[in-house]
Amino acid sequence: MVGKRKEVEEESDDDEIIVSQDIKRIKTQQQQQQQQQRRIVQQEEDSDEEFEDSQPQSSSTTARATKAVHNGNGHSTNGNGHRTKSVDSSESEDEEMDEDEDGVAGESELGIIESISVENFMCHRHFEIKFGPNVNFISGENGSGKSALLVALIICLGAKSGTTNRGHKLADLVKNDANQAIITVKLRNKGPEAHLPEEFGPSIIIERKISRSGGGGYKLKDHTGKKVISTKFSDLAVILELFNIQIENPMAILMQDTSREFLNTSRPQDKYNLFLTATQLDQMKKDYLFINDQIKGSEQELDKKGIIIKEMEKKVEALSKEFKDLQAVVDLEQKVQHLKEQLAWSYVFGVEQTIVKKKAALAQIIQEKNNIQNETQGIGQQINAITNDMADKRKKIEELSSEISKKQEEKQQVEVQLLEVAKEESRFVARSDDKRKRMNHLKQRRENQHRSIQEIKRKNEAQRRNQSKQSDVDRKRQQLEELEKKSTIITQEISEIKTEGQKLQSIRQEKQMAVSNVQNQVSKLEKQLIQLKSALTDNLRIYGDRFPTLVKKIQDNSRKFSVQPIGPLGTMIKINDERWSYAIESIIKRGLLGSFLVGSYKDGNLLFEMAKSVGIHNLDYTVVKMNNVEPYKTAEHDRLDPSYHTVLRAIQCDNVIVRNYLIDTRGLETYVLVNNVEEGKNIIYGQKPHIIREAYTPIADRIFGSRDSQKLTTGDSSGRSQILRASVEQLVRELDGQIKGYRPQIDQCEREERDAAQKDSAFQQAFKQKDQEYQRLTRELYRVKTDLKTLEEQLVEPTDEPTDELEQGMETINKEMEEIQQELQSIEHDRQKFDDSKRPFVEQMRQIDHEADKIQRIVGKLDNEIKNLSRSERDLRMKEGKVISNVGEYDKKKLHLEDELTNDQLLHQESMQKAQEFCDRVEVAANENPSTLSQKIQKTEELIRKESKGKRSRAEVHVHFKECRDKLVEILRTRDEMTKFNNKLKIHLNFRQKNWVKFQRKISLRVSQYFNIFLSRKGYSGKIDFDHEDKKLEVSVQLDKMRPSENVTGKGDTKSLSGGERSFSTVALLLSLWEAMECPFRAMDEFDVFMDEVNRRISIELLLSKARQTPTRQFIFVTPLSLNSITPSPFIYIHRVRPPQRGQRTITETLNS
Repeated sequence: MVGKRKEVEEESDDDEIIVSQDIKRIKTQQQQQQQQQRRIVQQEEDSDEEFEDSQPQSSSTTARATKAVHNGNGHSTNGNGHRTKSVDSSESEDEEMDEDEDGVAGESELGIIESISVENFMCHRHFEIKFGPNVNFISGENGSGKSALLVALIICLGAKSGTTNRGHKLADLVKNDANQAIITVKLRNKGPEAHLPEEFGPSIIIERKISRSGGGGYKLKDHTGKKVISTKFSDLAVILELFNIQIENPMAILMQDTSREFLNTSRPQDKYNLFLTATQLDQMKKDYLFINDQIKGSEQELDKKGIIIKEMEKKVEALSKEFKDLQAVVDLEQKVQHLKEQLAWSYVFGVEQTIVKKKAALAQIIQEKNNIQNETQGIGQQINAITNDMADKRKKIEELSSEISKKQEEKQQVEVQLLEVAKEESRFVARSDDKRKRMNHLKQRRENQHRSIQEIKRKNEAQRRNQSKQSDVDRKRQQLEELEKKSTIITQEISEIKTEGQKLQSIRQEKQMAVSNVQNQVSKLEKQLIQLKSALTDNLRIYGDRFPTLVKKIQDNSRKFSVQPIGPLGTMIKINDERWSYAIESIIKRGLLGSFLVGSYKDGNLLFEMAKSVGIHNLDYTVVKMNNVEPYKTAEHDRLDPSYHTVLRAIQCDNVIVRNYLIDTRGLETYVLVNNVEEGKNIIYGQKPHIIREAYTPIADRIFGSRDSQKLTTGDSSGRSQILRASVEQLVRELDGQIKGYRPQIDQCEREERDAAQKDSAFQQAFKQKDQEYQRLTRELYRVKTDLKTLEEQLVEPTDEPTDELEQGMETINKEMEEIQQELQSIEHDRQKFDDSKRPFVEQMRQIDHEADKIQRIVGKLDNEIKNLSRSERDLRMKEGKVISNVGEYDKKKLHLEDELTNDQLLHQESMQKAQEFCDRVEVAANENPSTLSQKIQKTEELIRKESKGKRSRAEVHVHFKECRDKLVEILRTRDEMTKFNNKLKIHLNFRQKNWVKFQRKISLRVSQYFNIFLSRKGYSGKIDFDHEDKKLEVSVQLDKMRPSENVTGKGDTKSLSGGERSFSTVALLLSLWEAMECPFRAMDEFDVFMDEVNRRISIELLLSKARQTPTRQFIFVTPLSLNSITPSPFIYIHRVRPPQRGQRTITETLNS
């Protein structure tokens, strides 16, 4: 039953995980829609009926949301972010057409073309043209390259080659005798909406290179053309978005083929699609369809997960029932909860009591410090008084010392006289001393003689008792010989066993070492593999788990630095070939790769503190120059033969500061990478360039020194780079394969190690048995030796020495001693005379000493007084020093207490915060503390365990129930929110689609009205019939005055019009479509080719009239015909292009303005 319940729970858990993952995926898919739509939904709930004031528009094609941005100038933004002019139903069309140009704003400040320059593009070798802000005519003969300028314009702004109808690929547009073409377009960038004016300036220069081999790229430069701001196409797309340049709109730049086929398209559906494309309505519709598909997909996912939600509801209900069945332990659990709350707050109360005690102790220390400072002043006064008293006493001692010196001189004169008498006396004393020494020597000889006589007599007596003990000694000696033979045999056997055991032990250690080496190698590789796998998601983790946090903190606090630090340096370096990564990392050093570069010591200290705050306590940084840094010139290195593969050539480092730093500190240009040691020796010890100093192999073998002093440091054949890698994924696969390859080797080594261990154990057992036998034999041998030694000591060597000579010698010594004694008595009698001679001198010296002693006692008394004063001074100074040191100690204690008080206050805040997070403040009894409360909690929990024995824990059930319930609530909430969001999205999408239909009709009406108005300038009339349901568009033109087309017999089908009439109608239709566009410039290629002179003149007047009404827009008209009828002015620029001559490299442009 339990197993079945676990299976159900596991299945339910799997379902919950699946639901959570699916919900997250759905939320991720619609995250952008939610972020963009919610603001619009809130706005439109307040004003759902304000369609006339805010026109609908398409969403961004990248976000695919239904966001609509309404501008205050009556324009709406289309699907590409470009603005499209809307129609006000109350607006008078005739008034707009007849608006006076003096009432219109000045020239455009944003997005118009200032110049176009091409090199080796189509027929042009080099050509540059500068445009006016409003009307520009480009004229020239056929083949002069006029249309190529428009092709260059759209190609430079990002169009594909297929849109130009001039080639299948961009390489076809490169001049035949050139390898690459360069197109440069300069756009105006002025006004309040200018794009990054502080970087680009008043103009943005866009340069595109096209290679014949298929390569190329973009460069976005400032107005001077000297500084490259970006090389990314995405940045160009942002500029086009901001400037409303619709490069993919065929009506913005009308090419020759599009112009000729504009009215001659056979199918009405194609005309209708062209209309949608020109007005950007098709993009809006595609976005709406995409959003609708997303809504349907989301609803299908929600329907699929409904079943899983029902299963989760059943599980929550079952857990709720089980939870209620365990009500018996509720009171105990509530008691535990209350005790835990008290425990949480008991830490707070303990810290508060500690803070109160430390504040009192701090106040006491401050008071004691003040008392000690007052005591120091009193000690200083006492020291000064003692110093003065000591000076007076020393002066008096000096006076008395002079009197003592005089007495000593008198005593010395008496001592000279006494010395003469003493010399004579010393001769008698020396003679007496010699006699006494001889007397002592004789006494010593007599005693030795006596001992020898007694020892001889004792030995002669013992010799008679030796015969009975000799047989016992012989028996013990025979037993000792037998035991020694056995000991020799066992010792030899033990030696052989030890030798064999040592061999087995050596084999076993070798096997253990092999297993350990392989396991260490696998562990090392697994550690590298873990680091590499973490680097796949975040390469900063290679330097440490806390480095991503540090780098993010540096970025968040970048304004605090004078210059933002650069690092870790390893992130700035790329390896061209993975083969050299370990060698290069060994040269640069891993510590250096994980360090940072800063612009000042202040920045370094700030960086170090930030590193400590995230747990990095040994971060290295270096202060370098960070501003206006020029790359080092390595001319000598650059002149090296390409066969010398230096480290500087093997890496890529785009950061100039880091590259210069590595050259300074590591000298990367002086290290050469070689395939093997022999190749390195040939280079280093041969005729190498002066700049090359050392060579490294792929496994970091180092070859250095000179031919006379060759040096080699061996690398690690299994070493791998930890930081510098060219391909982390490939290295992960290689390491994984190596680890799997080591597994059979580990198994084989472990089997061999086990076999060696079994053999070694058997030999150890044999050795133990022999050793025990040897120990027993050794003890028996020691016992026999001890008995033998005891018996031998009891034996006495035989002797038969006589004692007569020794006794005669003693009599001789006694006679000599009697003679010396008589001489000593005579010498002692003569010494009495010298005593009588010395007595007067001794009495005189005694009198002098008495007087000197009297003076000396006074000096000694003074000296003792000085010593006492000095001792008192020393004691006072020691006391003063101790007091001063106590002041320092009090300062340390004060600082220590203040620090502890600060830490306690922080701890109080932290514990208070933790306790508040756990529960509201509760009172804790004075006799309670964390220890007693913890004991109570343990006892109560023990009761709960006893009550819950044999059952699931109520807490476990509660946690499981709460987790399941929370997951269910979260999933239901997410489902409801997504359902509500989908419903709102469908409502607003429906609203948008309806508005799109209205918007479509209004634009259609506007285009048709403008088309008729423009035709009326020549006396024509016409209409555009839109069939939005069948997606058809018909254009009809009547050559009579404006009358209903059904009552006239003039031409209506545009195919029946003449070339001039059709071209004029094309101009009228194009102008009517331009009314729905907001591109800052419009271009038309060969608009007047098929017009007669009258139609051409009227068409030009119509174009110029429209251009005067919109001076904020730029117009470019290309024609092969003469423009003599047009007068140049500041409003009109005329560019005449001469055809290139054979061999000419530059096309001449004549500008009339």
